[in-house]
Amino acid sequence: MAMKLYKNVSWVETDGSYGTSDIILFDYDDLTDQQHETLSNLGDNSRLDYVQAIMSGEPLDEWECED
Repeated sequence: MAMKLYKNVSWVETDGSYGTSDIILFDYDDLTDQQHETLSNLGDNSRLDYVQAIMSGEPLDEWECED
């Protein structure tokens, strides 16, 4: 599955959570282990932008800064 951005869609999860928002769907393997770790550590409002940057091949320095 290629990563795909869906705008203003409604969704329901298996646990009953639901909502309407912009979402990106992708296979787990589309991100590296490091990218998954970065994604989990980001604030909610940064996650979509981060995955969009990955999809677009943009530099990830803004999110993946090394200490």
